[in-house]
Amino acid sequence: MKKGKIGGRILSAVLASAMLLSSMTVFAADRPTKNTGTPTWGDVWAIQDYLEENIYAQDRSGELSFEDDPNAQAPYMEAGHKMVAVSLEKAYAEDCSEEYYNDPGDADAETELTGDQYDNYSTLYDAGMAMVDNIVTATGTKYIDDISSGYSDFWDNYDAPLRAKVDAGQIVVVDINGGEEAPDAETMDKGTYWVDSADMDAYDVAIAAQESTTDNWNWEGHDGGPDILRTEMESVISALNAAYNTFIGKLHEGTKETAAPVESLKEVKESSLSSKSSLKQEEKEVPVLVNEVLYSNGTRKRSSIEGVYGQTFAAGTIFIDEQMKIKQAAGLSEEEIKSGVVIKYYICNSLNKKMNEKLSSVVTGQGYKVLGVMNCDLYKLYKGEITKIRTTSEAITVTIGVPENLRNEKYEFIVMCYDEGGNLVTMPDLDTDKNTITVQANSFGYWAVGYKVK
Repeated sequence: MKKGKIGGRILSAVLASAMLLSSMTVFAADRPTKNTGTPTWGDVWAIQDYLEENIYAQDRSGELSFEDDPNAQAPYMEAGHKMVAVSLEKAYAEDCSEEYYNDPGDADAETELTGDQYDNYSTLYDAGMAMVDNIVTATGTKYIDDISSGYSDFWDNYDAPLRAKVDAGQIVVVDINGGEEAPDAETMDKGTYWVDSADMDAYDVAIAAQESTTDNWNWEGHDGGPDILRTEMESVISALNAAYNTFIGKLHEGTKETAAPVESLKEVKESSLSSKSSLKQEEKEVPVLVNEVLYSNGTRKRSSIEGVYGQTFAAGTIFIDEQMKIKQAAGLSEEEIKSGVVIKYYICNSLNKKMNEKLSSVVTGQGYKVLGVMNCDLYKLYKGEITKIRTTSEAITVTIGVPENLRNEKYEFIVMCYDEGGNLVTMPDLDTDKNTITVQANSFGYWAVGYKVK
């Protein structure tokens, strides 16, 4: 089925703040109140958290999509599916949120907005809330993606083979009421049949009755796709299956064994008609992401600290050092450590287009191909307060898993990023394992990984 343009973006600060603030337990984000006084970065993050939960996370999971005209699409999408107009998403993500992608490095929830960010806060808020307020839920009255295969399967895999057997003489139609004598099944090969003409006629009438309905179906009425009531198709499929299975029950199969037996006809099984629907459900299941690295000797290792791990181009990104060293390097005092302050990571593919382009240009400029750009962030958390850590007082060991297609001794890898001062930092791969890239890092944020043939 033709769908509208997908224009959704995920603001990196959203997932980090929403999940890390909850110490790895995701809580429902309350609808933020517009700050009509002096808006802060906390107000911006509240908008982003709310939209992440109600729009973008559901887009990624397939529960929601962006459509040109959600109301027109409502009958043709699966019942319960949510939709937002592309124009509303564009008004938020493309027209007014660009300048909020990169908050100041020292910003916290109380930091007041200034300049264009201050001027556009109200517009950002209104555009974001408009998306949530105008979510359309599909009725599914003409959604047939999951059952249409049952209709085509009937003709291709059941009715057509039956007709072929009739044409080939492998189903002999006998007019019992007209005085014709039934064949002796013991003299007929397995896979061949005889049937009373009255039963054959009954089957043909049942099929013709359904065809009178299907002749009126519009297969190209909606964006070049089917415009058919779901209840009608369900009814037709059910009737066709019932007619076929009833007819199969009237057949008299031969019992004679042969060296090359003819294939027998089978009843329609419900499981065979719902396979596409089952597959669709399986495809919706999101795989559990485990942040671990597989070494070439078969050993698997997980990070020494916890955090939020999203899908990335890398095969895991783990922190190797002991927790105490990481806490000390992150600047935690002895008193903070005792009081329960923790350090957590946030890792996902970078969605900062400008930074991705900037880092990719630097990586390729040094003769490497770009494997990808990720967020490799550290955060300090304590009683609901979250502070991003951009620099550590001493280097922390981080290991990145190499994707399977690049696990070869011929490649060398490099990691590049910018420090708080905007200076380029180059981190060479310090290990010799073809499965891993190990670096000593003081700067965290956007990391670009490059590779080339040695």
